[in-house]
Amino acid sequence: MDKNSPKKVVIIGGGFGGIAVAKKLSKLKDIEITLITKSPLFEYYPALYKLVTGALAIEVCVPYNKIFKASDNITVLEGFYESYDKNSKIVTLLDGRTFAYDYLVLAMGSQTNYFGIEGIEEFAFAFKSSFEALRLKQHFLDLLRASQDISKDDLVERFHVTVVGGGPSGVELAGDITTYLRKMTKRYHISPSFVTIDLIESNARVLAMLPESVSKKSEARLRKLKVNIYTNRTLQAQDLDSVTASGMTIKSGTVIWTAGTKINDSFSSLPLDVKKKVSVKEDLSLPEDENVFVVGDGAGAPGSGLAQGAMAHGKYVASVIALKLKNKKPSPFKLKPTGYIVPIGHNWAVLSYKKITVSGFIPWVMRSFVDFKYFTSIVPFSYVLEVFRQGKKYRKGKC
Repeated sequence: MDKNSPKKVVIIGGGFGGIAVAKKLSKLKDIEITLITKSPLFEYYPALYKLVTGALAIEVCVPYNKIFKASDNITVLEGFYESYDKNSKIVTLLDGRTFAYDYLVLAMGSQTNYFGIEGIEEFAFAFKSSFEALRLKQHFLDLLRASQDISKDDLVERFHVTVVGGGPSGVELAGDITTYLRKMTKRYHISPSFVTIDLIESNARVLAMLPESVSKKSEARLRKLKVNIYTNRTLQAQDLDSVTASGMTIKSGTVIWTAGTKINDSFSSLPLDVKKKVSVKEDLSLPEDENVFVVGDGAGAPGSGLAQGAMAHGKYVASVIALKLKNKKPSPFKLKPTGYIVPIGHNWAVLSYKKITVSGFIPWVMRSFVDFKYFTSIVPFSYVLEVFRQGKKYRKGKC
């Protein structure tokens, strides 16, 4: 490559990490960025549960052509990563297309992990994408429409929902579904008493990655919303109408799997650490290749698996590349303390920051502000307002 030609950065993956890298690097001159994504839409994963219970897809999914301006030095393409060659500095996609790079950022994220449990992949609803969330929403609508003039026993089973996994996704989803289904059954002239929501968690408490005080407040809130919580229960199998967890069999018409993820299979050719993440150096580059970086869920670094972590990784790697272009050495990556806000039902959330735990309406407002702030950081303010207007209009039944 000509030393005077623009440096080429190829980013594989358009999630939180990939967007953060591209956004920050787009401010530099003499650099060409190619962002390769698996779809034309960025999915705001922390809000996927809202798609099931009433949000419009545009409130959760953002087209990349709204995120990156035509004036940005970024080309967004759809494709799936296959491999890269260290010596030629060529990255290859599954369809055979190749791209030369000076720096390569792998941000492919994670995928659902079923842990080989019998029946789960076949019968359960996964919850890792907007497509899966909308599929679950359609499933509930189909249940409601087909529930007229059937026996009480059938109604009990039909509206028995089991959410497997007591992490943030499972807790948020269970909290929203319990209110949503009780409201919708009334609309279809079905008694809400037929609705049962179970939450199964293999650990001793929900939100086990957060302080115990957060778990206690969250469990109390879920029970208030009439969610049954089963902890220390490991799912063993599922068939068409029931699940078995630690010897307990539950008749359930709908099972939603939020319990497991693993790094994307596209990382399989790279060396992994003991946590099954990609081994990286202190600057998030590969041990054997300083021009290739891993950010987000796949990286064996602090913050991996969290949206906040992926954004921090992305911004840091962008700064590392900027320093390398100036022949300067970067400082090691350090993750700043971050807070966690988990919404559970309408107008309620629990916040955890360092040793502080707060719950109720104020954290719920804070979470809404965090979501709003992120969206306005990647798309124009006017676009966010229009999406909000359309969503409000939809929920009022005017469109």
